[in-house]
Amino acid sequence: MDQIPDEQVYPVELPDVRYFVLPQSLGFSRRLKNKSKETIFLPDEIKQLASTYGTTLGRMNTAALLPYRMAWLGVLDVQIQSFEQRALFQAVAQVEDDFDNLVPPLREKLAAEMFANFMASDKGIDAAHRGAIHRLHRSTQLDEGSILRGAQDLLLQSAISVWAAFETFVSDFIRCYLNQCPQALHLLLADEDAKKRIGRAKWTLTDLLAIGLNLSDRVGDLVLTENDLSDLVSMKALLLPLFERDEQLRMSLAEPDLFILGKLRNILAHRGGAVDTKFEKETTGRWRAGETVTIEVADLNRYLNATVATVEQILTSANRKFENSRVL
Repeated sequence: MDQIPDEQVYPVELPDVRYFVLPQSLGFSRRLKNKSKETIFLPDEIKQLASTYGTTLGRMNTAALLPYRMAWLGVLDVQIQSFEQRALFQAVAQVEDDFDNLVPPLREKLAAEMFANFMASDKGIDAAHRGAIHRLHRSTQLDEGSILRGAQDLLLQSAISVWAAFETFVSDFIRCYLNQCPQALHLLLADEDAKKRIGRAKWTLTDLLAIGLNLSDRVGDLVLTENDLSDLVSMKALLLPLFERDEQLRMSLAEPDLFILGKLRNILAHRGGAVDTKFEKETTGRWRAGETVTIEVADLNRYLNATVATVEQILTSANRKFENSRVL
């Protein structure tokens, strides 16, 4: 039976498991569904944006962990077969008669207990992780460096996808919110920074005709016609005045991991991950100028949590606004 090899018998030195997207349940879709249930005053259109955002994150996570997960499940399958064989011997030893009826259920019970204990132990999980990396190494015929670079590239691409999903949600949310609440435009015009950004937009008759001449429910479309919300500063410039500097929203938007994710996206998209002095200063020396940026699974999980927490807070702030407007 093909057992998970111990660390000392691997034919090569294996890459650090920190760079591999591991199978886990992050529960972002469930969190956003729960938030939608709590925010009862939100219009369905905004709730749908949150649902779409959660679906996008789920697909991204599935794609990111697919190579590793296939190897991981293969290792677990081998381990299950091993436990079933051991459980068969133990079951036969414990049963005195009526083997055909008593051995199969006992074997299943003992194998399930073995597997549960294996998955509950740090040693078992570590063995499974290392076994999965060994399978990847063996199946791809790549050297250690190539596998590690591939794992790191997958993490970086996932980080870009996380930011893209967040950016899309914020843009779609502001558009939808202003379409639903055109009177909120006054809040943007009362804020100097937001007013300047909106004032840069040039609307032609073609633009107006494209969205219909009744502008009362298309204010968001007009505001975002020429406003790029691809960076955190631009997002804050519109979100904070829209919700009158809500303190909890301000704190969410000030989350360091959210800031770093935005800067990471820029350095990857515009410099291929090559760190310059500006990026080094912006990230307080986490990466040094001249290096090529890398991240670990723990970093990606923090970025995911930071974006989802901010989306949850945006929904909460908006829900409060819609609730107050009903009371008034």
